[in-house]
Amino acid sequence: FEITYPRPAVPAPRTRGAGSAPPRDPGQLSPADLVACHVLHSIGSDLSRTKAIKEELVEAVTNASKAALGKDFQRAVLVGSNAMHIDAPGSDIDVVVFHGAGVQDVTVLKDIMDGLDKPQPGLPAAEFKLVATAKVPILTIHWPAPVNIFCDVSVNKEGPENHVAWVAQCVALDPPLESAMKLLKHWLRQRRIPPAKEGGYP
Repeated sequence: FEITYPRPAVPAPRTRGAGSAPPRDPGQLSPADLVACHVLHSIGSDLSRTKAIKEELVEAVTNASKAALGKDFQRAVLVGSNAMHIDAPGSDIDVVVFHGAGVQDVTVLKDIMDGLDKPQPGLPAAEFKLVATAKVPILTIHWPAPVNIFCDVSVNKEGPENHVAWVAQCVALDPPLESAMKLLKHWLRQRRIPPAKEGGYP
């Protein structure tokens, strides 16, 4: 038996009435594009005001890591959304410290915390939270107002660094992807959707 299926009816082409809007120029931005451009400009303006202080905080973490580890210090790497250039206002700083010392990660994080617990020129006194019982021990540093920036420090974790390199390769192949991820991150924050470390999706 030959089974045939009815073809869907093709609607007749619509004609533009007297009161309808003229067709949009393909080179003209749509209303959604204009909103996205406005949001990206606003994000960029906000981030430019905190760029210098974030660089100073990363340097403070790096110096404290060098002091804590001495000759065993290898490098401190900025990872996460800031390293991927998809950060939004309020985004945390993420730093991974690599070392060759034969000590536990928690011990290294405690030493870094002790170094940052001293007065830092031009910075308010930091607040600390060390999560030592997690699968990946994390030291969370909070510089309160007027800075109000959080920084998560982990030790000898190559995954975040590899993730940054992978995203960079993806953006190189499709540059608009960077703006799309920045908008998505901004939307998640505006909707108060929790990040991975608070139980949300990564």
